[in-house]
Formats: sequence, C-alpha cells, structure tokens
Amino acid sequence: MTNCVIYVRLSISSAEESVSIKRQLDSCRKYAEAKGWKVLGEYVDDGVSATNRHPREREAFSRLLAANGYSVVLGWSLDRFTRRLNDFVDLDRDLNEKNAAVVTVQGGFDMSTHIGRMVVQMLAVFAEYEAATIRERVKAARAHMIGKEGRRAGGRPPYGYRHVPREGGGVVLAQDPETIPWVKRAVALAQDGKSPHEIAVALTAEGAPTRAHPLRRHEGVWQKRSIQMFLTNPALAGMVAHAGDVLRGADGMPVIREGISIMTPTDWRRMCATLTAPRGKKRRELTPDLLNGILVCESCKHPLIRAVNNTGNTYRCRWRGGEECPARNKSIRREFVTNEVVRRLLGERGEVFLWTEWIDSDEEAIQDALGDIEEALDRIAFEVRQTGADRIALRLREDALLDRRDSLLSHLDDPGAGTVLQISDRTVAAAWADADGDIPTQRYILGGQLKALTVDMLSGGAGVRFKPERVSVEWRDIPTGDHAPSKSQPLELAPER
Repeated sequence: MTNCVIYVRLSISSAEESVSIKRQLDSCRKYAEAKGWKVLGEYVDDGVSATNRHPREREAFSRLLAANGYSVVLGWSLDRFTRRLNDFVDLDRDLNEKNAAVVTVQGGFDMSTHIGRMVVQMLAVFAEYEAATIRERVKAARAHMIGKEGRRAGGRPPYGYRHVPREGGGVVLAQDPETIPWVKRAVALAQDGKSPHEIAVALTAEGAPTRAHPLRRHEGVWQKRSIQMFLTNPALAGMVAHAGDVLRGADGMPVIREGISIMTPTDWRRMCATLTAPRGKKRRELTPDLLNGILVCESCKHPLIRAVNNTGNTYRCRWRGGEECPARNKSIRREFVTNEVVRRLLGERGEVFLWTEWIDSDEEAIQDALGDIEEALDRIAFEVRQTGADRIALRLREDALLDRRDSLLSHLDDPGAGTVLQISDRTVAAAWADADGDIPTQRYILGGQLKALTVDMLSGGAGVRFKPERVSVEWRDIPTGDHAPSKSQPLELAPER
C-alpha cells in the first residue's frame, strides 16, 4: 500500500467553498481513499503566501520534510505548493531525496513519472507568471490611488497632519491646525542649524504636544528620533512617500501637493541633509577619479564601482539587480583603463576644438525649471556612485529627467530661441595639458567628447596581460556644416560637480 501525506495551503483565510482549507482537505482525503493510499498525516499552512515564502520557510511544510515513511505528497493543485519556478525546483529536489513525489487532485499530475515532472515544471512557469502579473496589478492600482486620486494608502499621518474624508471614498492628507505650527517651529530651528536633540529640547521646553504612544513614559517630552522622523517626511514639501522614494509623475519629477506643503522641495532636501549629516566628525571627502561613474560594464551595461584588492586600485562590477551579471566581482586595474582612455582621447580627439551648446531664451520660468533638473541630475550622478545604490531606479530617474529637460528646451515660448554653438580656441590636447592633473576639469573635457565608454570584464583574469581592445570608446559627433568648429571666443572650462 502506498503511504502518502496531505499538504494544503491558503494565502488568506477565506470562507469561499472552492478554495477553503476544508474543501482542499476533503478533496485530498477522497482522492487518497479512491487510490487506496494510506494517509500518514495532514499538514496545513493557513494564511501563508506561496510567492513570498519558500516552502522550507513554511511551518507546516518544514514539518512535512522532517517526517518519514511516505512516498507521495498529495495536494489540491500545483499552486498550493509554490508559485515560483525556482522554489518548485528546490521542492522537487528535497522530495526526491526522500524518494517522494508530488501528486495533485486537480489535473491529476504525478511527478513520480518523467512526463509528469515535465508537465508540472511547465505549469510552474505559468504559475510564476500569474503571481508576477497579480503583483504588478496591485502596484499599479496602489500608484493610481495615491497619484491620480490623491488618496492615502493607509498608516498614521505624520506629525502636523491629519486624515480628512475624501469625496468618493477614502481619506486624504491635510494640515492639522493644532500641530502644524509646531512643525513650522521645528523647521525654523533646523534651518538655523540646530540638531534633532536641540530641537527636541526646545519643543519640550515650549510645551509642544507629543503624540500618545503606549511605550512613551513621559507625555510632552520630545525625543530626537521623533524630531528626525517628522522633519524628514516628504509631506513637508508636499511630496508623497511611495515605494522607497517619492511619488513621481510621467516626467520623473516629484508630484507636489501644494495644499499640504510648508516648504519647497529644495529647502526640504537641504534640511534633511543637515539633519542626517554626522556631527562632530569631518565627513570623508570622495577622492576624485577620472572614470568613476562613466566606465560601464560591457556585459550588464551598468557603471563599474571603485575597489581595492591585492593588485591595487581596480574597477569592479557589483551589479545585483535583475539577472546577475556574469562579470560580477570581476575586476580590472584602474591605471590600465585610465591610461588607455587618455591615450585614445589625445590621439583621436586631441586636435578637435572644444565646443558647447545652449538654448538662447529669456523665459525665466523655464530656465528656473532647467536649473532644478540640473541640480537633480547632479545629485543622481553622486548617488549612483555610492556603494549599495539602486542603480536601476537612479538610471530610470535620470532618463526621465533628461526627457523632461529635452521637452522644456523644445517648447520654449520665445520664437527667436535657438541653439547657440560656442567654439573654443583651444583644442582638447591643449585644454588637457592646461588642466595639469586636475581631475574635475579633466572629467569635464572627457565628458564633452565621450558618448559611451565600456570595458570587457570577462576577458581578463589573474596573470592575463591587459589588452587595449577590451576598452570600447564611442565619441560624440563633431558639429558640421554651419556649426563646424572654428576659432572663436575662448570657452571657459567649468569642472563638473
């Protein structure tokens, strides 16, 4: 007689007859009885997600794996076990080690046969796709609710704000007339350079009301952590926190709700930088590097990071998002790549005159917007070089800002606006010599000529001689026709931030 165990699972407890735990157990018991199998045990994971929890991480399934004496694991359907293909492969391997196989009531799948294993693994692919589709629908619905409708997704409102009913259902955020003056007072203190601790002491002394909290021993006594939490909330600048960032429009710029803001986004960011900056210690300055943030891995198309190993200073690919880069953790000596890039720059572009372009317009509002975009691009350029940065999100934000900038430039109201080209009387080689090793100026010169710079990280290795062909350089097009380079007024070189 075949010995079996029954496994049932439900993500959210439900009374629906077709998916309930009771219905699954009844169906599995009848199936085992019809087959003449002996049921050794029943294992139930109620309220457990198959998308977010690996089978080994579920309490009931882990007990199932620890049990012995069965050759069949009987379940209601394939998606009761897992909704991810990789998890299903692990599950199948674990059961194979126990000489057991999965059998389902729905569809009658039997993984004890080769055909059954093939069909089930194909179905696991579709189950994973279905789970991903559901997840994307939920995210889209949440973004629509927050962005288009302005509704709150839940949670307690930040200090200084309250929830008010929204016409059509739900709630929206609004300023609390009783506590918002204290928020403005804290902002003023922060902008004067006061630390969170100093602000907490001041608000306590002035009698600013605190929120009721079950763990707070003394009402009316502010803590620096509470100060830092509500002052760094983007609601102060009219922005909405969303998915680890702030809610952004189609152009990549933050969505601003004027009715709740008490300061501009620029002032808020400066205040947050001041509040979170280490005090009493000098911040470590980043050592400038010619190719940092510019050099890209040829395999994954993401910027390389600086690193140090037993061979010296290197560039390394540490990309972890999406599919793991095959060149991850591969490194290449910085000096080899830098010398090769400089050699090509001076050899292939040394006699080219430096040039720059801008839009000639008197539209003050548009120019202000362009200034904000450039500030945001500078911040992204800094953040993308930091260890652990989410480079996918940063690059997507950068693309959106660049599209926004191009749109503003192409829709200037001044009919006389046009592209102005200024040519320097200095060549690339002369400007490079004048820079005399100043990295920011050299980065400016290189960036003005460079379109793309990639390096093959897979061809190298320990003991392998550096090959210049591993570095691929693509230069920007030189202006032609009416914009052909010719000597004009000198172009002032300004180093990049």
